[in-house]
Amino acid sequence: MAILDLIVRFLSGILELIMEALGEALLAVLALALFAGVVAVGIWGWSQSPAATVVLAVGLLGFLAFGAYESTAKRFTRNRIVALASGSAVFVVIWLSYVLLYL
Repeated sequence: MAILDLIVRFLSGILELIMEALGEALLAVLALALFAGVVAVGIWGWSQSPAATVVLAVGLLGFLAFGAYESTAKRFTRNRIVALASGSAVFVVIWLSYVLLYL
């Protein structure tokens, strides 16, 4: 009976390892697909209107910089736009770390 329990524990460990690898692969594929989508939208926007693309990119970068600043600020303000900006900045940092890890 002890050998059977040992085999079951070993196989469950292998199954857990496989599931973690599949989960990590899925996250990598999603991150790279989002990156490809952002690049494709940027290229399309640049071909349609370079000025509008630059203005949009600067606006998004400003919004993300505001969120990063508010995330690290000593004071705490309870505001929806601050929460949205901070959440967006955190999402972009996590997303970029996945993209840079798998490129």
